[in-house]
Amino acid sequence: MDSYCDFEKHGIGFTLLLKDRIPASTAFASYVIDRKLEIGIETSTDYRGSGFAARVCARLIDYCLDNGLEPVWSCNSGNMGSRKLAGKLGFEECKRIPYYRLPV
Repeated sequence: MDSYCDFEKHGIGFTLLLKDRIPASTAFASYVIDRKLEIGIETSTDYRGSGFAARVCARLIDYCLDNGLEPVWSCNSGNMGSRKLAGKLGFEECKRIPYYRLPV
């Protein structure tokens, strides 16, 4: 994805806004490939643990199911918050793959 325009054209996302239009949590996907949509989630630090991520992800999952898309969740196995949220939303672990990073 090269620009905001690319996201508008190929992506999908939902944001939970609080009073004064403050974004609390966003669930999104940059692209849909082969009718699969990989969910990304960002929650403002001040609102983690509030349940907002589950609400906004559920809305994106509903969008997927209503539009014949398969929602996919992936995360680092050490990201317990993401793993817990995935389970709460009904996802089941189906495989583990290597996770690589460059040492800094």
